[in-house]
Amino acid sequence: MDEKNNMPSTAAYPQYGASNGPTGPPPILNTHQSSFPPATKMAPSEEEPDPNDIYALTPHIEIAFEDTFTESETARGFDFMKDVNSSIYKYTHFAVYATLSLIVAPFMTFLWGFVFALSHLFIVWFVQPAIKNTFLWFRICSMLVSASVRLFFDPCFRSAALVLSGIKGRFQMEDSEITLNLKSSQIQNV
Repeated sequence: MDEKNNMPSTAAYPQYGASNGPTGPPPILNTHQSSFPPATKMAPSEEEPDPNDIYALTPHIEIAFEDTFTESETARGFDFMKDVNSSIYKYTHFAVYATLSLIVAPFMTFLWGFVFALSHLFIVWFVQPAIKNTFLWFRICSMLVSASVRLFFDPCFRSAALVLSGIKGRFQMEDSEITLNLKSSQIQNV
């Protein structure tokens, strides 16, 4: 280690500073060994959802046949029945879902479009202006209250301060030579 520059010496790295290699300072050694593995970038599908994203939906629940009906390792049925049952489940699931979505989806789409349109209309034309109006009136009222406090209460507080500042006292602790003078806030030894 080169004491002057606090850098590794070039003797440990002959390719640096020698005539037969690249020139420049030798690399800085990382003497701190971390116990954590090196950071790896996750694939987009594995990323954690942003907790601040208010529009993020929870991921779908896996309802495939293998995820729903898993047999234990000790008690298993025939392997060909697993394939048959998986096919029955998959095609029944598809047929019922497709049929119901064909019947129900247009009505639900209209209903939710109507509900969200009304919500948007209500928020944009009623809630936001009411909140801005409330803040406007808070500002005007705070100016009036501030002026009223200064006009009516400040003279009372100043008068009370003048009256109470004239209190004089001399207190002495029992069997002690120490005296506290309240007017000058001094402690005297008698």
